Amino acid sequence: MTTVDFEKRIAELMKSISYKKRKYSFIKQIDENIFGIIGFGSVSYQIRGTVFVHPTVGIYNKAVDDIFHQLTNLKGDGYYQPVINTSFGYLTPQNEYKEWLVNDDNIDSVNLELIDVIKLYGLPFIEKYKDPEILMKCVADKKYILSENRDYILPILYYLNGDKHKGLQYIEDNINQSNNPVYSKYYENYRDL
Repeated sequence: MTTVDFEKRIAELMKSISYKKRKYSFIKQIDENIFGIIGFGSVSYQIRGTVFVHPTVGIYNKAVDDIFHQLTNLKGDGYYQPVINTSFGYLTPQNEYKEWLVNDDNIDSVNLELIDVIKLYGLPFIEKYKDPEILMKCVADKKYILSENRDYILPILYYLNGDKHKGLQYIEDNINQSNNPVYSKYYENYRDL
């Protein structure tokens, strides 16, 4: 069993729930702006012939990504960068990091378990956070997002939800706290939206 073997097998099952392979993740378009992203980070170490899989789920928002690239003058690399994402283990009642051990003997049963976990926890996560206001609150509450990403994403979400002034204030606060010159250019571009 290798990571490539695992990825080939799980891809077949992901098609059954309408997810398509795109670079490093599986993507499903939910509406014109929102895409559900499911990834299967995997490594083979410690036990020969065993792959350790840690699935993640996230939300990609095309409008956020488009504005981010406009504000930062960065070019997208074709990768669907999620606004928020988390490991599936944190969505389960145990609320802890979880890896699944996959080998030749259990690959079919583990893959079916992973699809069940996706249906039980991942799809409701995507359904919940596709709502722009709930997504904005999630980011504002620092849930499922890295702080450095939040500082760029939250003003965009404010803007998309009709509160550009609040986004400007958030950027001004970051400039005052960090003295990071990157925020100053970002602020100028944001102000001109």
